Amino acid sequence: MSPQQGVRLEAAMEHVVDMLLEIMSWVGIGTGILVSIAAVILHLADGHWVPIRAYVDRDVDTDSDTDSDETVARWFDDTGKVGRVVLRPEHIERVDGDMIDIYCRRGSLSRYRVTPGWPLARATGLFGAGLLALGIVAVAVSFILLFVRG
Repeated sequence: MSPQQGVRLEAAMEHVVDMLLEIMSWVGIGTGILVSIAAVILHLADGHWVPIRAYVDRDVDTDSDTDSDETVARWFDDTGKVGRVVLRPEHIERVDGDMIDIYCRRGSLSRYRVTPGWPLARATGLFGAGLLALGIVAVAVSFILLFVRG
């Protein structure tokens, strides 16, 4: 390889690096903003969930028409009404003695979850933040290379 071909190859590689950084900055920032907006919409659609410490009743439910043993969680909401849900089998292991920490949707006495937020909204928010970080890092590296090359 002659020295002239080496210089051309180096210049071509600089253009490839610049092109990749430009693509990553536009894709990262552009899609990061769109995905972050979608995450905000998902978070707003999820509603407001409040932490509740519920009493767990493991007796046979006499209100039900079935003869099955159910693990029921009961709590008082902020208006004094009693909330009641049948715990799912995978949530029964979270019971601490006769109490369980759950999240109840404000205004609903029959909906619960064990996580404070919707996992899809959280994952979408993290994905949007990652894309934005990729775009910002690509812009920063592009500026650094611009000043280093002269």
